[in-house]
Amino acid sequence: MNRNRRIAIVLSHNTPWHRAVLGGIPLHTPRTSRWDFLLTRPDNLGEEQLRAWGPDGVIGSFSLRRTVRLIRELGAPAVTISENIRGIGLPAVLFDCVKAGRMAADHLSDAGLHHFAYVGWGGHGASPPRFAGFRERLAEVRRRPQFLELRGFGGEQPLNDLIEWLPTLDRPVGVFAFNDITAATVIHAAQAISLRVPDDIAVLGVDNDEAICSFTTPPVSSVEARPLRIGRLAADLLDRLLAGEHPEESRILVPPRGVVERASTDHLAIDDERIARAVRYIRARVGTRINVAEVARATGIGRRVLELGMHRALGHSPLEEIQRARLKIARHLLADTQVHLDEVAGRSGYRDLNHMARTFRDRLGTSPARYRKRHGSARRMSIDP
Repeated sequence: MNRNRRIAIVLSHNTPWHRAVLGGIPLHTPRTSRWDFLLTRPDNLGEEQLRAWGPDGVIGSFSLRRTVRLIRELGAPAVTISENIRGIGLPAVLFDCVKAGRMAADHLSDAGLHHFAYVGWGGHGASPPRFAGFRERLAEVRRRPQFLELRGFGGEQPLNDLIEWLPTLDRPVGVFAFNDITAATVIHAAQAISLRVPDDIAVLGVDNDEAICSFTTPPVSSVEARPLRIGRLAADLLDRLLAGEHPEESRILVPPRGVVERASTDHLAIDDERIARAVRYIRARVGTRINVAEVARATGIGRRVLELGMHRALGHSPLEEIQRARLKIARHLLADTQVHLDEVAGRSGYRDLNHMARTFRDRLGTSPARYRKRHGSARRMSIDP
């Protein structure tokens, strides 16, 4: 009888992100039930354990190139789940950092902000692509973000650097931070110098780590990653490698689920209160199939004034604002609920399912059903974590 496969999991299992990835690795399928696991750390002790154990396969987040060299020496197929170091040449299942950056730019732009900045984490391979996506999306609307790279996490230097840098930014400003810990540090720095969050500085993180986001004041808005799905796909990819396959797609990018909005970005940076009132009206009532004429009547603004004012404030028309708000609701309902497609269309303000389907095809290049299949909630773990 063949022995079980020895699978090493090389993760910093004291971090919420890595524990969540670990939770996505299925344990009771016909395949993984014959895997024996060694949970070890990406450090010197972990390398000694790897060498002594002799794994058949490895899933990990590698922060040291010598660990990668050791795995190659052992001849074990390996899958990486992070970009701590770039260019290591291993099959990978990764969070799509570029899409996260683009999503962050859209979220902060939708608040009517015209000034933007990125706070990165020096030395982490995932920081440059997050900034790249953020910068590229803002370039499409002719905006250029400021940039600060923090180093020396765990000491006072990052906080001191932020305290010195934040006053140099034009305000109000939308700050996209590398992750939720960085976002919380930005907020603490802002409060130390009496800058208001979100009125002066709107702050957005990445990971949606509930412990950090909810216990920061104000709570942190965050781009939600999908670590459970990353864990599952990493196990799938490793299984194929162990079977001797050579998958054409050996670098899989998992897109973010969306932005979880909290108080740190709950600000509409529109100087003209009439236009701000119109935007709030649209976002609050978009599910009732409103139109531009209704918005103008309800807010007491002439249609021409509304059109010109919204273009100045947000760079697009009232109709475009309505369409974006509808699409945002529909995407949430498809990703995070099991509501029937017809009901999703109705609750999002579309005339019918065909109307919603045309919008998805034109704006996202997919159908509502395919969008749900790809982005379905992690709560339905057996289907699509």
